[in-house]
Amino acid sequence: MLKALMGKPYPVLQPYVKKHDIPLICFGGRTDKNLDSLYCAGVSAVFSICDRPKSLEEALKEGPFYLEDTVYNVMRLIKNF
Repeated sequence: MLKALMGKPYPVLQPYVKKHDIPLICFGGRTDKNLDSLYCAGVSAVFSICDRPKSLEEALKEGPFYLEDTVYNVMRLIKNF
C-alpha cells in the first residue's frame, strides 16, 4: 500500500483536514484489502469506483461515469446522515 501513497495528494491534505475536522475520502479504480497505511495517513474512507474487474481500455472509457456515480452516492450518504 505504500506504493499507493506515492504521488498522491492525501498525505499533503492530511494536516489540513485534521485541523479543520474534515473527512478525507479517496476514490480509486480498485481497493486493496489492507488499507491500514491509508488510514494511518489520515484517509477517512476509501471507495472503489469499479463494480467488477475491467480491461484497461474499458476502465478508461467508463471510469468517469463510475467515479461520478460513486461520488454522488457517497455525497448523498453524507448529506442524509
